[in-house]
Amino acid sequence: NDTIMDKNITLIANTIKEAEQKLSEQISAGIFVISITKHRPQKLQVERFAPSVQEAFKHATKEIPENAKEINKHIVREAWVKEYQVSAFSENDAREKLNEEKKLQHNNTTEITGTTLLKKGKTGFLGIGKKPNTYSVCVLANAIVTVNYESPAKIDIETTEDIKQAEQTFISAAECGDRELIKLLLKQGININCTNSDGATALMLAVFNSHHNIASFLIKNQIDVNTQDQGGFNALMPACEAQSAHINTIKQIIEKGANINSESNRSSTALMAAAKSGHLDIVKLLVDKGAEINATNTDHNITSLIWAANEGHIDIVKHLLEKGADTKILTHNNYTAATIAKENGHYSIVNLLNQYK
Repeated sequence: NDTIMDKNITLIANTIKEAEQKLSEQISAGIFVISITKHRPQKLQVERFAPSVQEAFKHATKEIPENAKEINKHIVREAWVKEYQVSAFSENDAREKLNEEKKLQHNNTTEITGTTLLKKGKTGFLGIGKKPNTYSVCVLANAIVTVNYESPAKIDIETTEDIKQAEQTFISAAECGDRELIKLLLKQGININCTNSDGATALMLAVFNSHHNIASFLIKNQIDVNTQDQGGFNALMPACEAQSAHINTIKQIIEKGANINSESNRSSTALMAAAKSGHLDIVKLLVDKGAEINATNTDHNITSLIWAANEGHIDIVKHLLEKGADTKILTHNNYTAATIAKENGHYSIVNLLNQYK
């Protein structure tokens, strides 16, 4: 049977740990978890009312989930019946008057159950001397009860037999920071070096989105740090470009053998990415490890120095100059680092560059 089956499973237990144990027991080879949602035990309360305490508890108990654990029951109010004498010209007027006085219409646990005429009033003559009737209005206050209970731990999972779908879930989990799903899918046999439609690995997406704990986990589990996506980028490049780039992650990638001077399809490098993004500590690390300072990209013939000057990162400009960056390299539009810095209003950088001419 070549049909691919997707399946939703709910696992219930006293604790999340027990539910997780059930999960590991139920997922067989060739089945992959593509989503997982955990519901920890919660202490909840249900309140119900009825004409009697017994009936109110019966209604409340029906509302408690089958696997929940009852903690205690509490009678908030016993049922009671009370009669009020009300002066009014009709039964409806008597009900409305009592409703307004006792605010029964705002309390659905209390209701008028009957109205009896006790004394007839006077009709009067031509409206003169008219007097209201006297009614006995019966009011029932329902019994109110509460039941406290603890909901069970629950794990909702979606599984698939489609390995391609599972691989895309693995990569998406790295992008959004779901470490637990990543670990589970690896345990189930997913290829750690699988890629998305753009050729990006889980590591590339993890580092670019600053999920450093996931990146570290993937590196320790031997993910290939030199895989290049369709744009020619390896994991080191997005790691250096990320807004919240972390130098320890960069060190791990380098220690695993990443090519520091690897170039994208447009000849961009990790050093250019770090210089553009303003990561001085990473620039220093890459230069110390042998990054080519004067490499240029093919888009505009831009160097790491030009990128730093363009973005106004004076500390990076200074460090690159100290390490021998060439100030005379021209972009395809005949701009130097100094002319680009001037055009962007970074005059302190212009002065610094002019000192190194």
